[in-house]
Amino acid sequence: MRAGELMTRKLSIVTPDVPVKDVARLLALRGIGAVPVVSAQGELVGIVTEADFIALEARPDSRLHARRDRNPRPAAPGTVGELMSSPVVTARVDTDIADIVGVMLAQHISRVPILDEAGMLVGIISRSDLLRLLARPDQTVAQDVRAAVEAAGVHGSPHIEVLHGRVRISNLGVFDADASDLAVLRRLVCDVPGVLGLEIAQPIGAAGASGREAGR
Repeated sequence: MRAGELMTRKLSIVTPDVPVKDVARLLALRGIGAVPVVSAQGELVGIVTEADFIALEARPDSRLHARRDRNPRPAAPGTVGELMSSPVVTARVDTDIADIVGVMLAQHISRVPILDEAGMLVGIISRSDLLRLLARPDQTVAQDVRAAVEAAGVHGSPHIEVLHGRVRISNLGVFDADASDLAVLRRLVCDVPGVLGLEIAQPIGAAGASGREAGR
């Protein structure tokens, strides 16, 4: 599954000159955890998250420090441009979801803005999006997998099992396919939302080749 299929497209965005308090109010009113920051030309230049506001609240009170030393702490940011995180970790619309999960884990981030081929912001993927993906019922996943198998040119009555998102396909019958056809089958099945792994247990074609794809 690709980022463009899962991402949230309806975004709230702000520009760097927006007051910090306005953004805090926006997050609270819309129940969202982050807002991308774009330039006047629409290019992504940063992101403001709940974590940024938590860090802001944790700053020592400069008035208290002013009593003890002559160098009080810097004033709190007044605009988004002063508070935002930049540069931003992003992904393209055709990035595999598994790769985005890897980036989130490696970078310790909870959301990734998605850019189109021109580098413009078109969506965002958050942990909640991934949770919705993982929460798809196995029965629903199985129905979509069967449609994908048929789209790959497999006829007959293949047996499809789905357990906790992991798919096992057997009883394909004679599926006369070369390596590229098998790759198409795997790609179509693995692109089904909620598929976490794929095993093709039935020998395929006259040569009796079989294929297995590890968990994604």
